[in-house]
Amino acid sequence: MTILDLTRQYVATVNASRSYTSSLTRTARRAASYGIETTCQLSDKSVCKFLDCLQAEQYSDTTVHNMRRELLTLWRYAYLRNLTDRQPGRVRRVAARFAPPEAWGKNELRRMYERAREDITPVSITSKFAVKDVMPGWLMLGYETAARFTDVYEADQQDFRRECFVKRAAKTGKVMVWQLSAKCLREVEGLLSRSPDGTLFKHCLTRRRAFKMWRGFLDRHNFRGTSRWLRRSAATALEAEEPNAASVLLQHSNPQLVRRHYLDASLLAPAHRPPKFVG
Repeated sequence: MTILDLTRQYVATVNASRSYTSSLTRTARRAASYGIETTCQLSDKSVCKFLDCLQAEQYSDTTVHNMRRELLTLWRYAYLRNLTDRQPGRVRRVAARFAPPEAWGKNELRRMYERAREDITPVSITSKFAVKDVMPGWLMLGYETAARFTDVYEADQQDFRRECFVKRAAKTGKVMVWQLSAKCLREVEGLLSRSPDGTLFKHCLTRRRAFKMWRGFLDRHNFRGTSRWLRRSAATALEAEEPNAASVLLQHSNPQLVRRHYLDASLLAPAHRPPKFVG
């Protein structure tokens, strides 16, 4: 079986999300281009050689770490399904180097919301909607729920009940329930009143165009970061108010993952305050 066919079978079996499917497929294509084209070519030696080639091409350690993990996932699946007689063995580790997470503070978010309400830039060439019609509601809903980009983008009227946003996360399949503020609910009602089909954003934006809207908005108003910072900002703000609450909000079983990838330490009270210089 080819590595690409193996990938298709695996993602269908586990009902993988769109983003995870794309990532696995990229890794499979890259592995095939380096000689791991079929399951019978999976071995400790071939995978280690693949990792060496990636590092020689100056891929980041984090990227190589992720490709190693994904390729081993496919290999384990192939072994368990008797698609190869080689069991995954000692493939050298690649340490991922994660940059400290950055997020927006509350003052930045207030300014962002004010700029969003004034931005008359069309969300696309053909759309009658402007950024001011879409971005304020996205900012507020995304912040109050800390939901991922896709879950906010795909929100529709059926996801709102009893002042809550209730949705099955596209990435993890977990059911998420968030209680919304009165102001956020007003933003949602405004979005729905302009929607012809009950969706908040999909009726006027493709997913790709939504990413471009975000990028353009941040660049025009000189805000650092990406749309991912909204989820980080919500997690960091909650953690500052209630220690260890962010992992519950994000539904992460390992609090270390939250601290490593989401919490901006500069917005949290330091655990150990250094002595002030006296001179």
